[in-house]
Amino acid sequence: AVLVIGPHDLSGIAAYTEVVVAVDGSRQSAAVLRDAVALAEQIDAKLQIVQVVDPEARARAHAAGIPYQDIVEYGHVSELARDLPPDVAASWEVLHHHDVAHGIVDYLSDHRSAIVAMSTHARSGSDLLAAGSVANHVVHASPCPVLLLHPATS
Repeated sequence: AVLVIGPHDLSGIAAYTEVVVAVDGSRQSAAVLRDAVALAEQIDAKLQIVQVVDPEARARAHAAGIPYQDIVEYGHVSELARDLPPDVAASWEVLHHHDVAHGIVDYLSDHRSAIVAMSTHARSGSDLLAAGSVANHVVHASPCPVLLLHPATS
């Protein structure tokens, strides 16, 4: 894992009181939890798990009769929080935004004393051009430091 802190941050690591873990439902994204928990314990910070869900995808699932909200959104992030060791307290939240990267950055604008932790999907070449990179956008636009985990290191 790599922690990226911008050159204008002179506050030091002790200024961060929250570690926000951004997940997307994949096993790779959940792999960052181990490092995020260790960082939160090390700096005595709260742990917050967030997932951004596209409201249009939710509406399509609902129209098809799939109980999307209950199963996918809240179930996944609450399960991740429940699966943490008993001595680790974590809160969780599901965010609704049409663009995952912008949803994370918007959320962080109200959490400036946070460090965001997330995994990359290790896309490259045409896959990266077609799908884009949420992690890349968050690193460049986040008002907070970013802890990145490459899937090969998990």
